[in-house]
Amino acid sequence: MKSLIKLFLPPLFILIYRKLLNKDQSYSVPYPSWQQAKKMSLGYDSNVILENAYKEFLKFKNNKEYKLIGHYLLHIFTCLVFVINNRKSKKLHICDFGGGYGGIYFNYKKSKIFSNKEKNNILWSVVEQKSHVDFFKKKIVNKDTSELFFFENIKEVVKKKGKVNLFLLSSVIQYLSEPYNFLNEVVRHKAEYILITKTPFSKSSKEEIRVQKNPKLNGTKTNYPLILLVENQLKEFLEKNNYELIEEFYNFEEVNPNVSYHKTLFFRRNNLVFL
Repeated sequence: MKSLIKLFLPPLFILIYRKLLNKDQSYSVPYPSWQQAKKMSLGYDSNVILENAYKEFLKFKNNKEYKLIGHYLLHIFTCLVFVINNRKSKKLHICDFGGGYGGIYFNYKKSKIFSNKEKNNILWSVVEQKSHVDFFKKKIVNKDTSELFFFENIKEVVKKKGKVNLFLLSSVIQYLSEPYNFLNEVVRHKAEYILITKTPFSKSSKEEIRVQKNPKLNGTKTNYPLILLVENQLKEFLEKNNYELIEEFYNFEEVNPNVSYHKTLFFRRNNLVFL
């Protein structure tokens, strides 16, 4: 697998694209602890986030063609093609942690890249906070989303839907106060694949805790702390837990190219046997 996008887009276009994509987003100076960064954050209104997510869903639902949510979706689809080809006809169970209303699932279902058989041979479990789960179950789940499920935690996913084959961590681990505690939980489930995408990494040799300043949503600011992880440390952690890196992609979007860069990292558990 190779990233084809940069082969066809000139550097100037990529630079302009990055600036336009994140023109209203920025990072603060570093803070010595998560607690201090949190104190300096405005936080976010969960209801505003939920309302905005539902509006995005309705716009997507009314669009007959699938909506490309950033170029990183191409990276996800590339990895899914690899997984599906190696699993043959076996059903694929994806745990989409922090997956919102299931935007990636809906893109997958509308994509012309996958066959109808592949689209139906899947379980897609989204893990979100309770208020989101309750809302999405009521507003989104119906007969047309028979493969989509919402849960409050990974334990509930496994209990009700069985073993996870692929953990999809899209734009999530940087917003956790203890990302490696979370990753420890992920690796304990011994999924065949872990896909980390839309994730910023520090250009420094150490982790940095900052506040991410976002554009307003419905007139409300949504600023919150994040951790810029060190890429090599993350790779070493997963390698020690029996995962090998099989592909990586640089992402176009950058909030602050002087302090961070975005990547997609795709890992496979060692010693897999494909039947």
